[in-house]
Amino acid sequence: AARPAASCAYRSKALSSCAATARITASRVRAGDLDDEAYAAGVAGLGEAGLFELVTLVGYYRLAALQLRVFRIDPPVPAPPVE
Repeated sequence: AARPAASCAYRSKALSSCAATARITASRVRAGDLDDEAYAAGVAGLGEAGLFELVTLVGYYRLAALQLRVFRIDPPVPAPPVE
């Protein structure tokens, strides 16, 4: 059965959002900034509020990773399996 046009439009928007998310995240991790083109793609794919949320989330995880490295926090030891 053919998919309704709305479904295809939603899929296209979702793919655009995924591509924008990947590009913005990579740019933030590599350069710590977004160039004008990446910013425009982010707003187009995620909206201004979505872009703000993504940049905040990436920054939060970068900060958490920095603190774990600086304070030498080891991962927790796994609990033994329950039998």
